[in-house]
Amino acid sequence: MIILNDTEHGMLIARAARTGFDPNIDKVISRVTSDGDFMGGIIFTGYTGTMIMCHVAGVDNWASPELVWIGFDYPFVQLGVRKILCSVGTANTRSKSIIERLGFKLEHSIEHGTPGGPLLLYSMLREKCPWVKLRARYYRPNGHARDPIHVHLGS
Repeated sequence: MIILNDTEHGMLIARAARTGFDPNIDKVISRVTSDGDFMGGIIFTGYTGTMIMCHVAGVDNWASPELVWIGFDYPFVQLGVRKILCSVGTANTRSKSIIERLGFKLEHSIEHGTPGGPLLLYSMLREKCPWVKLRARYYRPNGHARDPIHVHLGS
């Protein structure tokens, strides 16, 4: 199940991603098991109007296709940003692999950005996002889907 704006989940993601989280302005999309156990999620920070930063963290198999779709639909479609940024420590090979498989491209490397080496800054432009094209699969207004997903996190 996907949960929106759960403060506790935001804090868990921020701690794992080694970043901050302000529940008054940052947004959270998270996933839980059928028993309600936290699996992982995305926090969005630093919204500028044209760009937003995302931080992701979770346990094995936390990123369902629905969660990933919402994670791109919210900033690109609902907020209308042009670019999403995501930072990853160079030593975090698992996160780098996930981010790259999602379609993010390495934009910049910041030397001495983490204790383990450079901080890698990945980005994705709206027009390059393959996930936004899947909107019809996951969002169907007016009851045209068995379990329609509609997300409004506010801006």
